[in-house]
Amino acid sequence: MSRVENLIKIMNMERAFSEEELIRPFDRKDIKSREGAYGKKLDYIEGHKVIERLNRATGNRWSFEVISVQKHQAERHTDKRTGESVAYPSYWSALVCLTIPSMGSRMQVGTKAITGNEENDIKGAITDGLKKAATLFGVGLELYEADDEEVGIRYSAEPERWSEGDRITEGQRKLLFTICEEMGISNEKQREHIEAKLGVTIESATRGMATIAIQELKAEKRLLRAS
Repeated sequence: MSRVENLIKIMNMERAFSEEELIRPFDRKDIKSREGAYGKKLDYIEGHKVIERLNRATGNRWSFEVISVQKHQAERHTDKRTGESVAYPSYWSALVCLTIPSMGSRMQVGTKAITGNEENDIKGAITDGLKKAATLFGVGLELYEADDEEVGIRYSAEPERWSEGDRITEGQRKLLFTICEEMGISNEKQREHIEAKLGVTIESATRGMATIAIQELKAEKRLLRAS
């Protein structure tokens, strides 16, 4: 190890890390609101506030990686609640991996409806993914309802969890089809839609592929409800 690398290591060790600061509820003044689906009020934290929290709590010892960015074209589905045919907007999705030393890594999918400014739209999807990944470490988790389906999705990005021999589980398979059904996708189109997310046939998919596909399908469903 060079002197520079050793100095950086020592500096990093001396920086304070506070898990209590990481999960501390945000001040009310930092919480913004917008109208969501079915007139429901949604509270959220802006991206720069989440970054500030990560910086303070970890002493700048965090990093994130954009695993993939994908453009999704608008589709029309049947609203399961009303029976009406509805369309949700075209959008960008970004799979983001956030890493905090000693706490591991977490992945989440962020989304941003397409507005015509591609650079800003992609940045918006990445920021959304970073904020969602941060909630898996407890950042801003108080804004999510206890029964929110997204809160329970917590998975580590440790390499051993993503081996090619680790096949998709029956539970994952059922969940993929259930989400498609809830989105109003016809039985004839569900397999096609799922395999487009997986990038392979369902039979060939790994647990890691299925986890990412589940995240992306849930992101689609959120947009469908918000449209």
